[in-house]
Amino acid sequence: MRFPLAENAGSKPNGQSVSDRGDQSVASIGAAIAQFEASAQRITAAACRANAERFSRQTFNRRFSAYVTAALAQHRSRPPV
Repeated sequence: MRFPLAENAGSKPNGQSVSDRGDQSVASIGAAIAQFEASAQRITAAACRANAERFSRQTFNRRFSAYVTAALAQHRSRPPV
């Protein structure tokens, strides 16, 4: 099990945990809960909010627009068939 806190999630831990194998066994989930509880003082509200904002409407719209713009530019740069 891997826990991307301060060392992997920037300087603001957000409590996310990721299993390398996608293991969802009772033992794995119990270990994740124990790790979370042991690390609770390192998890900040600001980091949790920053993580959640990755899924905001504004972020989606910005990233989707950039993707469509790039795809359209690539399509237009191709020679006609």
